[in-house]
Amino acid sequence: MKNQKIKVGVIGARGYTGAELSRILLSHPYVEYKYYFYSPDRSFNFEDLGFNAKIYNSLPKPLSTEVLDDSQFLLGSELDVVFLATPNEVSLELVPKLMKSSVSIIDLSGVYRLDYSDKQKSISQYLKYYKLEHTNTENLSQFMYGLVPFNINKFNSPKGKYYISNPGCYVTSVLMALKPLLLEGLVEAHGIVIDAKSGTSGAGKKAAENLLFSEVYNECLPYKMTSHQHKPEIEMYLNQGLAEKVEFVFTPHLLPIHRGIISSIYTKWASAHKNKADYEKNELIKEAYLKHYSTYPLIKWAWVKESKSILNMKHVVQSPLTQIGFDFDETHLYVFSQIDNLLKGAASQAIENLNLIYKLKPETGLTQFTESL
Repeated sequence: MKNQKIKVGVIGARGYTGAELSRILLSHPYVEYKYYFYSPDRSFNFEDLGFNAKIYNSLPKPLSTEVLDDSQFLLGSELDVVFLATPNEVSLELVPKLMKSSVSIIDLSGVYRLDYSDKQKSISQYLKYYKLEHTNTENLSQFMYGLVPFNINKFNSPKGKYYISNPGCYVTSVLMALKPLLLEGLVEAHGIVIDAKSGTSGAGKKAAENLLFSEVYNECLPYKMTSHQHKPEIEMYLNQGLAEKVEFVFTPHLLPIHRGIISSIYTKWASAHKNKADYEKNELIKEAYLKHYSTYPLIKWAWVKESKSILNMKHVVQSPLTQIGFDFDETHLYVFSQIDNLLKGAASQAIENLNLIYKLKPETGLTQFTESL
């Protein structure tokens, strides 16, 4: 890779996630800057990204701010990888066109995450949870679910191009914390409660009355309690690899902050572990995370009694880290998972997937955003 530059395009570079993608790509050592920006009306300008001046001035400028026109972009003649940081309906429209070209696709929308063996169920689930009529179910199976590091050993494409669906932000926080515990049989698969809270940037940049400062200030309110689009995604990917079906309650809340997620997850110890001593339970949890994350540096975990700072949101905001704190008593295991919803929950995980396509370490191009690596 030393002499190879990856030519990438970002559709949706002016949104919160698209801007974060561009910010990271600007300093990625293996990306060619020239091919960042796309605007169908050619109105995009590098200054439109609206970076904080201090951050912007510290980053290398692109070799060119050339904007690719529609025909160039959709044919993929100049590109190796296209990121779609776009609304669901836009990804649904563009993916079939892009699949006719030679480009790899990393889609950050939700429209290629749910692939049921029964295509009619896929259609009904998208209609129920996304309020969207899915018109491209035949290509759902072509997309790999991009939860890094759980997909590291699955990166193999005989066609030389990859189609990756980036996970949802809430989903990432939940799966990273809970999946190792379930896979190692530490907790029961039923009776799980997921109490998740996110900053307002998770709703995107589109203007909405319920996201106005005056509406969210001094509040922390639940929303979409039974209909959030991440619920079926959590269910689908929690159950992969498990013999017993996982049953849970998921309630998202809106925090009066710009970015960051904390998912508080309440589980019951599996019967084989209930009566073990605290030090044994502590070791079991740490061993489960170490087994699944031993080669993955973008994560921290600790017993809160040993590291109270593990519950500090400030440690993950503006970083690609996942931070997991846990505590327990005789019957229950409490897990607290924190991520930046715009980074590990979206843009930096998309970069991790880009890195895996090109056999790079997941953290390539991301270490400048955290002091812990």
